[in-house]
Amino acid sequence: MRFVRHIAKDATWSPWRIAGFEVRDTGIASATGGMAGAAVIRSLGESSGTIHHDGEFLFFFVLRGEVGLRGDRVGRLELRENESCVIPAGDNFELTGKPPLELLAIALPGDLLAS
Repeated sequence: MRFVRHIAKDATWSPWRIAGFEVRDTGIASATGGMAGAAVIRSLGESSGTIHHDGEFLFFFVLRGEVGLRGDRVGRLELRENESCVIPAGDNFELTGKPPLELLAIALPGDLLAS
C-alpha cells in the first residue's frame, strides 16, 4: 500500500491539455499505478477548449470560481463554487473558464488528467 501526502502550497503547476489551463498533480495516479487520478486544474486567463473522454469515470468539483461545460450528452452547464458533475464516457466536451477557476478532477483511469 502506498500513501500520498499532497501539500498544495508546495506543489508545482504544469501546462494542461487545453491551452490556457494548468494542472497540479496530487500524486494519486502514481500511488495507484494509474488506476485513479486526482488533480487540480486552474485557468490562467479566459480560456476554452474541447477534449474527449473515453475513461471509466471523470468527475469535476468546482473549488473556486465558475466553469462552463458543454457536451453532446451533458448539454450546457454553468457550475459555480461547491458544485460538481460527472462527464459521460465517450463524450466530447468543451471546458470554459477564467480566473479564479480551480477544479478538483477525479478520473478512472488516472491518465485522463495527464498534461
